[in-house]
Order: sequence, then structure tokens, then C-alpha cells
Amino acid sequence: MEGLRRTSQESSDDIMEVEARRWLAEVLGIDLVGPLQSLLKDGVLLCNLANKLRPGACSPPSNSKLIFKQM
Repeated sequence: MEGLRRTSQESSDDIMEVEARRWLAEVLGIDLVGPLQSLLKDGVLLCNLANKLRPGACSPPSNSKLIFKQM
């Protein structure tokens, strides 16, 4: 029974991730390539989303991959 519950939860998580990815891509007008967690990790995507929903919500994000520059 535990295996079925875990599979059901994983399936639900997968569905929510697909829906979130679709919504983000639609709102931002971009294709999201790669694991969603990696895309969200540095905060750039979230800052772009915030600015799209409410212009000026955050300062323009840095696209630098240096750790100290990531949000």
C-alpha cells in the first residue's frame, strides 16, 4: 500500500510541475528547457516573473553564474 501511495504522490508532483512549467512559460513567453529546480535555483526566472506580474517589483536580475552574484 505504501508503494501505491508514494507512486500516487510522485504522479501528483509531476502533474503540478508540468502545470507550473506551462504557466511560467506562458506568462514569461519563453521556452523552459531543463529541470525546473535548476531553472529556479538562481532566482533570475522568479525575478523576471515578479517583474512581469508587477513591473519594477525587483531590480533587473544578474545573469552571472558566479555564486556571489546569484540571488
